[in-house]
Amino acid sequence: NSTYTTSGTYVDVFTNTQNEDSTVITQLTVLEPITSTQSETICAGTSFTIGTNTFSFPGVYPVVLTSVDGCDSLVSLTLYVSEAIDLEVVQTGLTLKTNYLGTGYQWVNCTTNESIPGATNSQFTVTENGSYAVIIYDGFCVDTTACISFANVGLEEKIFSDWIHVYPNP
Repeated sequence: NSTYTTSGTYVDVFTNTQNEDSTVITQLTVLEPITSTQSETICAGTSFTIGTNTFSFPGVYPVVLTSVDGCDSLVSLTLYVSEAIDLEVVQTGLTLKTNYLGTGYQWVNCTTNESIPGATNSQFTVTENGSYAVIIYDGFCVDTTACISFANVGLEEKIFSDWIHVYPNP
C-alpha cells in the first residue's frame, strides 16, 4: 500500500495470514520528465508528422511520445505554414509572366517535360509551338503552374489591303 514518487531505496515489511514477515527492498529511480520544443515550417498544402500525429495547420501542439525507456515525453510543436504560391500566369501575345515574387523560376516545355535552358526569370517569351509552364521556387517551397499551349508561333499576320486593289470603283 505504499506509493513512492522520488528516487531512493525503500524497505517494506509484509505479514501474511500465518503472521510470517517478508521484507521487500525496492530501489527506485524516477527519471526526469522529458520535454522539448520543436519549431517546423511547412509549405501550404503539405503536412508534418511527429510520432503518429500529422498536422497541416499552423499552431502550437502538445505531442506526447514514448521515450526509449518507456516513459512519456512531451514535445511542444510550433508549426508554421508558408504562404501558398500564386500559380496564375498572365499571357500577353507570346509572353508568359507570373506575378508571384518567388526566389527562383524555371520555365518548362510541358510537351517534352524538359526544362528550357536559360529560362529562369518570372517571364518567358515563347519561340516555338508547344505547351509551357513555370516552376516557382519560394524558399524551400516549390510549385508548378498549369501548362499553356501555343499552336501558331512564327506565323506572321499579313495585311493584304495594301496589296489588293479592285477596279473599277464606281
